[in-house]
Amino acid sequence: MRTIWQDEWQKAGLPEARLFSAPEPGLAAVDDWLDNFVQEKAVLLVISVRLEPKNPERTAESATALLLANRLTQTALTPLALLHRPERITDTEMMASGIAQALDWMPVQPDAISGMWTAELDREQRAALLSLNQPFAQEALMYELDAFLGRSGPAAPWLSVAVATLAAIQSQHPQLTLSGVQGGHYSWATVVSPFVSPQEAS
Repeated sequence: MRTIWQDEWQKAGLPEARLFSAPEPGLAAVDDWLDNFVQEKAVLLVISVRLEPKNPERTAESATALLLANRLTQTALTPLALLHRPERITDTEMMASGIAQALDWMPVQPDAISGMWTAELDREQRAALLSLNQPFAQEALMYELDAFLGRSGPAAPWLSVAVATLAAIQSQHPQLTLSGVQGGHYSWATVVSPFVSPQEAS
């Protein structure tokens, strides 16, 4: 797969890129990129693919491509939406504080969230989310991708960000994602908000 990707990239005449596999599942790659490349005029292209799960029942094949850029590139690339720093939630007892921190990275108030997108949560994580006394944890605002698409495994965080991005663009309201990490006991929360151009803001 890596060789095919490199060959096609070169054939397209695109600038040289540093190709790497994420060191760990989830949105850690975004968190690391924000820490180390936010001052550079650089972009991060995330490709997430899950094909032919070994146990296909209630699972989903998915492919997601996300092009992420920092503010230094916005003169050349106009954002469709803004992905804010993700927050790792290490256990269910940290669910409330972890989501609060994810909201604070924007910042945005809980009642401004118009959609909550979840994927690959285990039973305990889902119960912890539903126990929160927050507007976004109400059934009317929750979209559980596992239920209507199937479980997407390691692709879940990127798939949830992608659908939340489309929802943010369409609704023009911030969205919240919460995705579990397959084989782990932690989750990632992040906010996706619509992009408002300086002309629209003035």
